Amino acid sequence: MLFIETTDGLCEVEADIRIINALEPNRRATIIKLQDLTDLRIEAVKSKQQADELQTLNALKDRIFSIMAHDLRGPLLNLSEVLKMITNNMISLEEFKMLSPTLTKDIAYTTDLLENILHWSRSQLNGYGINKETFDFTTLVNSEVNYHLTAATVKKIKIVQSVPPLLFAYADRVMMQIVLRNLITNAIKFCNIGCQIDIYVAEQNNDSISVCIKDNGVGIPKETIKRLFNGEHLSSRGTQNEKGTGLGLMVCRDFMERNMGTITVKSNVGTGTAFYLSLPTREL
Repeated sequence: MLFIETTDGLCEVEADIRIINALEPNRRATIIKLQDLTDLRIEAVKSKQQADELQTLNALKDRIFSIMAHDLRGPLLNLSEVLKMITNNMISLEEFKMLSPTLTKDIAYTTDLLENILHWSRSQLNGYGINKETFDFTTLVNSEVNYHLTAATVKKIKIVQSVPPLLFAYADRVMMQIVLRNLITNAIKFCNIGCQIDIYVAEQNNDSISVCIKDNGVGIPKETIKRLFNGEHLSSRGTQNEKGTGLGLMVCRDFMERNMGTITVKSNVGTGTAFYLSLPTREL
């Protein structure tokens, strides 16, 4: 095996050398056969990478089906049973009112989970386009905070924003909306009554903006953080028994990477969690 430097880069060449002796003692011939294996090696590496990616996606698909079978089926069956009891006059209006808060939480959880699954599944389809554009990130943050005010008010959680006006980002607006929605939802879910969520957005440099969503809730164990972004089925409960699977964070990581951004997390059990995002402000 030989490596030859060419104007196009380093080439991998296989050499086959054979010496042929004729009948006459003074006649000798040498045959040298060279075969360029560079393209073959590159294709082999690509095939291996594709096989690994396919295996990862298949494993992730199995986990998602497991989540759907367990976490979606339960709330829908509960709702179905309650509706049957109402139809058959098996429970009173007062009893239904007592069940209503639990059913509302189950429906909200089911809706968020379905939204994450559908958006992530759609993003994995071949030919799915990312609609990157320059948009006002400040307006997006304000919209998402307003969306979560009802849930925050129920737990008496204060959301404090430090976001300068007219701060622009270059990304897929819908994907960034899903990322913010997941992170703020998680912050509310794992905050105790009376906690505070701080949202900071600042221009990091001429090419990017930084975002921090920080809470003083229950925090995340270090071993759990390592598993969250891998899409593992981590069925966790919030401070008021709200359901969670960790799927939303996998979606966040995927969407940030697709938009040339980053997402990291720092957390301490008992003191809270902070998620840090970085987004480009222009086409890279």
